[in-house]
Amino acid sequence: VETAGVFGRVFCDFGPSFQVHDADGEIPLVTPLDQLVRRQDDLVDVHCVEGERHDVSKEDTIQFQLRNGDFVETHCVVTDVQNPFRFVVKVESSDKEIGKFVESTNEKAASFRRVKVLQEVPFYPIEEAFAAAKNEGSLFSACDLEKSFDSARQSASMSCFQALSAFTQREQRLPTLVDRDSFMELAREGWSSEGGERICESFLHGCAAKFTPLHAVFGAIGAQEALKAATGLYFPVRQILLYDCDEVLDMPNGEGLPECRALF
Repeated sequence: VETAGVFGRVFCDFGPSFQVHDADGEIPLVTPLDQLVRRQDDLVDVHCVEGERHDVSKEDTIQFQLRNGDFVETHCVVTDVQNPFRFVVKVESSDKEIGKFVESTNEKAASFRRVKVLQEVPFYPIEEAFAAAKNEGSLFSACDLEKSFDSARQSASMSCFQALSAFTQREQRLPTLVDRDSFMELAREGWSSEGGERICESFLHGCAAKFTPLHAVFGAIGAQEALKAATGLYFPVRQILLYDCDEVLDMPNGEGLPECRALF
């Protein structure tokens, strides 16, 4: 977890095969079953009892429950959700067995529920992740609907943090405004748009300060990710989360960035 002024980032590496035991922490809804209707091949329509809504999504695994409380061993994967009362599943059995499965389930089953399947999530080590992040948007977790999908801002923010690390290692101090040219030179390689310089200007004006509201946010995120790593509960940040509130640097009197120093 790292913050610099009004910019912050989180990086997670839980190893090459981290296991998520429960991605959402919710108790699966048990939904009354009306009937199964076979379509073709291995696809089957699942109809809820009238007025009862299911909670399944595409690619969920579901399991049917018999009237005596036992569960059918055959698991089905949701391939399409048609509406809140009907969806399509794929049954992994032979053609003859699917027919028997549909007939038996219609006769004996009373309900169905989602089955939480163990998910294995691979993580890159930090050097590989930062190198791959230049070309893989999937390594960034969204947290701001406006900024998180701006690839130019992502690139500029990552470049600024890398430049900050390089500068402090070389100079043994944090950069200030008088270091603008050397800092920009370190960050320039990561820019992918004309907007990169403006973002780096914002970063440089505040990176030597500690903005406590942002500390609180990133401290909470870091603690949450540590709990995920320890418990396997909930889906982790994979692998980089960027956030900034540089809009607070746009002062209403029009004088711009220099006056923002009063915020810190």
